[in-house]
Amino acid sequence: MKLSLFKIGWKAEGYVRPDIITYNSLIYSYCRERRMREALRLFKEIKGANPDQVTYTTLIDGCCRANDLAEALRLHDAMEAKGLYPGILTYNSILRKLCEEGRLKDANKLLNEMSGKKIEPDHITIYLLDLGNDKAVIELSDELSERGLCVDISIYRALIRSLCKREKIDCAERIFITMNSKGISGDSLVYTSLAYAYLKLGNMSAASVLLDEMYKKMLMVTVKLYKSFSVSFASDSSLLDIFSRNLLEKGPMSKTTYTHIQELEE
Repeated sequence: MKLSLFKIGWKAEGYVRPDIITYNSLIYSYCRERRMREALRLFKEIKGANPDQVTYTTLIDGCCRANDLAEALRLHDAMEAKGLYPGILTYNSILRKLCEEGRLKDANKLLNEMSGKKIEPDHITIYLLDLGNDKAVIELSDELSERGLCVDISIYRALIRSLCKREKIDCAERIFITMNSKGISGDSLVYTSLAYAYLKLGNMSAASVLLDEMYKKMLMVTVKLYKSFSVSFASDSSLLDIFSRNLLEKGPMSKTTYTHIQELEE
């Protein structure tokens, strides 16, 4: 539903003003599509309803995924000022972004804040915060398993992506080997992250091996996946161009996808 039609609808005679559940649903839809300008505009125009924890958490998570950590932190402060206290989902969204950006001191401060408010970390929190210690990262899957938590591809993927972004490729490779030894196969995003990290460090040979493996396993890079991956390396435009050509030449990217990406970047 478009925002303009939504506003007209509640102003029409006989219409009931939307409640916070309706607002939250619309805000969630905008955030899911990374249309944060519309989401925040609708949030500011809420009338006849009080934003709740769901409202703020949805917006905070959306801002983090849209690479607007400053706005996410502002919303976190505004949430508390309203007497609405963040839950574990709220904290994990911010922690994920802080760790992605290598702001481990700020992440630790947030963890201390959680502790002070008696908010127990869950398994997502654990693997996010262990990124500051290479040894802890290597041993993390065993630690989580011992705690009875499920260690699946999503956890390994998050670890490998973050390590690759921080150019800790040796540690990422060890996680990748551990993952395979446990019978968990890497997906397109895992292979893409590792291959790009090797290319960025000048190890084209290792990058080529991974791209060849991708092609043999029929792991393709779609437009959606490439956009999700490349947003973390927006400043590497020339290297990303080289990488996309290698993906095309090695097979994991189709000509149609490559053409579409080139059109988007023009």
